[in-house]
Amino acid sequence: MKRTGSGVLLVSLLPIMPVFAANADLPTDSNTNITNTSTFVPVETPNWYVGARGGFSEFHGACAKNAIDCDDNSMGYGLYGGYQFNDWFALEAGATNYGTISALYQGGYTKANMSGAELTAKFSYGLTERVALYARLGGAYQYIDRETSWAGDSKPSGWGLTTAVGLDYKLTERLSVRAEYQFIGDANDNRASSDAYFGSLGLTYRFGSAARATTSATVKTIPAVITTNANPVVVPATVTRVLLDSDFDSTSFHDDSNELPPLIEKAKQSQGTVVITGNADSKGVMGYNQTLSEKRAQAVGNHLISKGVDAERITVRGNGELRPKASNDTAEGRALNRKTEVEFKSKAHVNTGEPQ
Repeated sequence: MKRTGSGVLLVSLLPIMPVFAANADLPTDSNTNITNTSTFVPVETPNWYVGARGGFSEFHGACAKNAIDCDDNSMGYGLYGGYQFNDWFALEAGATNYGTISALYQGGYTKANMSGAELTAKFSYGLTERVALYARLGGAYQYIDRETSWAGDSKPSGWGLTTAVGLDYKLTERLSVRAEYQFIGDANDNRASSDAYFGSLGLTYRFGSAARATTSATVKTIPAVITTNANPVVVPATVTRVLLDSDFDSTSFHDDSNELPPLIEKAKQSQGTVVITGNADSKGVMGYNQTLSEKRAQAVGNHLISKGVDAERITVRGNGELRPKASNDTAEGRALNRKTEVEFKSKAHVNTGEPQ
């Protein structure tokens, strides 16, 4: 019988994950002048999570060399759950049925079903704000229900080492999908021994509250004092700043305090320049965060242009994760570090009653 490795499942899915991440940005719709305001935000840590998975198992060494026919692959399924202590560490437990395998020999046949429970430590590293690479390490208790034509039934069980590597992709603030390849060592009794490999897809649900920042956009303006007499007066230069929130792993922005429209009107009616600076928190790869911050700034710039601000007066730039305003250890701090700053600097001029 032809053998098919369970690793094919994971290998075929891994290239898809970066594509999801690359297309996760939700830019402003410049054609309709409507700002995309995605409500996707992460769930605060610590939190509990549960999940289900299914895939294919392969048992190395389960069949002897003199087997006439060997089917050492099977479908499997299981449940898991854990507690996420912080962004990079969790404890996870699970129960899995790895499926049934069989072999035919000259003197008879053997068939076995393997199931088990496990407890592992899970270590994660964020590649982007949505995609994380992880590894699990711990112990697995395996139960094997074996039937043979020459020696009757046996039900060996015991502890073994288990390790796993995988990718986790966040679909929403609570749901994520993960692709995983797991190794379970030395599932055996006194007659046989084999190593099991399990490639699977899992769907995870996270409990807990959403970690949306409660801070709103702020405006800092140096007021211009203009006298009411008929004589021309000198109006000093002013600086107006607005901070815009960006959602999790998105280039879109939202202006909860509605402070951006007044700034746009000032920029349209006064001489001066607009500098837009995007930022990102420290989750994920530095290069990805730099590009993300630049895209956030460009999305705001496109919005200003669509509202009538001259493009030649606008400068966009990104700081990436290099200039945090708060600690990246908390969800609130990371939300502050994702803000995009819009700064309008008007020029000093003489007010003669004419529009500037």
